[in-house]
Amino acid sequence: MRLFLISIFTLFTIHCSAQSPSISFSLLANYGLPVGIENVGDDRLFIIDKLGTIGIIDTFGTVNPTPFLNISSQITANGERGLLGLAFHPSYSTNGYFYVNYTDLNGDTNVSRFSVSTGNPNQANPSSEQILLTISQPYTNHNAGDLSFGPDGYLYIATGDGGNGGDPDDNGQDAQTLLGNILRIDVDNGNPYAVPPSNPFVGNPNGLNEIWSYGLRNPWRISFDQLTGDLWIADVGQGSWEEVNFQPSTSAGGENYGWRCYEGNQSYNSNNCPAASSLTFPVSEYPHNPNTGGFSITGGFVYRGNQYPCLYGKYIYMDYVTDHLWTVEPDGLGGWNTTFYDANNFAFGNSIVSFGQDANNELYACSYSGDIYKIEGECNVDTQLDVKVLLEGTYDSGGQMFAKLQNIIPLNQPYSGAPYNYAGTESLSSIPINMVDWVFVELRTGTPNPNGSRNTITAFTQAAILLDNGNVIGTDGNPLTFKLPIDTDYYVVIRHRNHIDIFSQNTFTSGNNATFDFTNGQNAGIGANPMKTMFDGRTALYAGDFIPDHTIQNTDNDLWKLSPAILYSYNNLDATLDGIIQVTDFDAWYRNRSVLGNSELDY
Repeated sequence: MRLFLISIFTLFTIHCSAQSPSISFSLLANYGLPVGIENVGDDRLFIIDKLGTIGIIDTFGTVNPTPFLNISSQITANGERGLLGLAFHPSYSTNGYFYVNYTDLNGDTNVSRFSVSTGNPNQANPSSEQILLTISQPYTNHNAGDLSFGPDGYLYIATGDGGNGGDPDDNGQDAQTLLGNILRIDVDNGNPYAVPPSNPFVGNPNGLNEIWSYGLRNPWRISFDQLTGDLWIADVGQGSWEEVNFQPSTSAGGENYGWRCYEGNQSYNSNNCPAASSLTFPVSEYPHNPNTGGFSITGGFVYRGNQYPCLYGKYIYMDYVTDHLWTVEPDGLGGWNTTFYDANNFAFGNSIVSFGQDANNELYACSYSGDIYKIEGECNVDTQLDVKVLLEGTYDSGGQMFAKLQNIIPLNQPYSGAPYNYAGTESLSSIPINMVDWVFVELRTGTPNPNGSRNTITAFTQAAILLDNGNVIGTDGNPLTFKLPIDTDYYVVIRHRNHIDIFSQNTFTSGNNATFDFTNGQNAGIGANPMKTMFDGRTALYAGDFIPDHTIQNTDNDLWKLSPAILYSYNNLDATLDGIIQVTDFDAWYRNRSVLGNSELDY
């Protein structure tokens, strides 16, 4: 792998399309020359230092001053060599075993088992080493080195093709060597290990028993999906393409991922290669390009944490050189969707060399400068709504309402009581001259019945102001804006304190600015028709129709008296707030009704 360019950053945020979550890397700690992050099911993170130590930090960033393990005296750490992999036994809490992959003083790969010290969970026993496997390395590069226990309890070992360039020894396509493969061994049986009988080359003279899959160049980092058990392999390319390979949990092994015959999906060296139909091609790739790709892939994980639901199910990986980031997820049709995050949109300037998970499947990353980061996702997106709705009332020839509730509009939102019980604190310093009244905006999820049954859930609410031209805006004078979870559909409901409301016929998807014009026809809402056609052809909400039967009558007034429309200015029908209930209160309550050019009530 082309590693070990040193640079520094503390925080970056990636922005892409409106429907993609923002991703940020928040600085947690600094430790050594990290090349990996592992956990043992508690609040500790174990940091693999290429120079030969394993450090401990907690999820708050506190670094343990004493390394968990120090074997720096027995490794070669120049170039791409060093301490490269760590995996804790699935039964570590009871047996204390963990496994490391390092380059020894001869330059060869060792996979060894160590034990934790008795009585000190933060200290390993360096004299407990048992070497399980040694692999001769013909060159100094392409050691890969990752280790991971699969859901089957077996230890998976990623090995590179031996190095140099172009795989001159054809190790990737040679199943008679342990190079260029994913190996699978049983560390709980045999001496020093056993081969799982289900390995694809057991009993097959065409391959070594330890090989699980092959055809890889330098699979620097591999990971298992904690939910599905699928295996993800990030394989560093040669000169043109970087790739991500995928193996479903149902696989019986034996996949040939194509190197050196193919680099990504492109032919590289087809001499003596098997048919393309027998190969397994990547699910994602990117070119060697500073603008749209990179030059050395850093494989990651499928996010299965709880803190950032918009990242859930996405495989996250980066390029070590360009700092571009990608996510990959199933498209639901048997293929894959890849989302590109352009590092040129932010000041990043660091090189992520590896990813890791904590005990809760939250993601972390490390750079070769020593910085350890927690990966965070912004799962909400600002969504602007352009909403227009008319209340019943008197309108001038220009279509603007001039019979307003100007003298009884409160400065604070009036929806704090039943039936709304809204806890928002929207307020105004003064009542705008073009303000008709307050309205209450609800965003609802679910599927309402065609007959208008509101069997939906109110997800977001906001008190807003209604202008005389029908526009609904925020109290800051700007268009309505909600911060919403991405890729979620919502209905829009506009409610008024006279117990009138309109329920949108269609939904909008968060992240897409949406327009709802409820004045342009009777089909603007679903269910029982809450709209009234005005003299100019526009539609307006019936006012005070509490029953509702689309007729304002004494029974509406009686019902309202039994359950007043919550705002203090209407309590007990004292609409003018002079302490006396009288005819002028009754008139004020109806000032926003549609009189269609006369002053008579509708009942």
